[in-house]
Amino acid sequence: MSSEVRNSTQYRLRRCIAHLPEADREVWHLHQIEHRDSRWIACRLRLSSYEVQLRLWRAKRRLRAILRQEFGSRLRSRPHLLRKPQ
Repeated sequence: MSSEVRNSTQYRLRRCIAHLPEADREVWHLHQIEHRDSRWIACRLRLSSYEVQLRLWRAKRRLRAILRQEFGSRLRSRPHLLRKPQ
């Protein structure tokens, strides 16, 4: 993947993430970017584990909908956008 394509994809993904509500965005960021588990996030944000899982599920669902709207049917060829980095 060329750096131009990678940069434009990262830009689009950041723009999609910006559309998430603040609470969901914070939980998603801690989980996906900082690689924290849900128990750590629950303790840090003083939430129940269930609420953290619910926010992660809601954020992933909203991101998928935004990306599907952005990329259309091409989203199936870009599953890496929704996967957790290794």
